[in-house]
Amino acid sequence: MGVVRFLLLLAVALLVARLVWRWLQPAPPPVLRDETAAQSLSRCRRCGTLTPAELVVWHGEQPYCSTACRDGEGRAG
Repeated sequence: MGVVRFLLLLAVALLVARLVWRWLQPAPPPVLRDETAAQSLSRCRRCGTLTPAELVVWHGEQPYCSTACRDGEGRAG
């Protein structure tokens, strides 16, 4: 009976030690969600480059990565 009591007390002591250890640890910093991380991309009609939506050069309904591609002077795809 002495061994069982010892193991039970040891288990309780380890559990209490673990709880105290976790309580003393500083809280992890909150995870901030970056709303600007996911951007809308458009593929250039001429060369196929993916360009963020705010940088796209539009000609009618066709997206281009630059004025050079829009005017036919850019890199060919």
